[in-house]
Amino acid sequence: MVSYCIVIPFLAYINYRTTSFPWVIFPALGWGFGVVANGMEAYGYNPIFGKSWEECKMREYMEDDNF
Repeated sequence: MVSYCIVIPFLAYINYRTTSFPWVIFPALGWGFGVVANGMEAYGYNPIFGKSWEECKMREYMEDDNF
């Protein structure tokens, strides 16, 4: 997280000084998505495969006679 906050502004400065195309948005969004996903995993938040999904799957397997 700290490296993201240091590197992205540095890249933005390089982008501003060298070209008019805003290429800095690509690493900012890509790396930012990774930082957010890592934070969600670290704090146990998963909107797709959350606790309710896990409990539903366990209940489904427990009720299945062929499992």
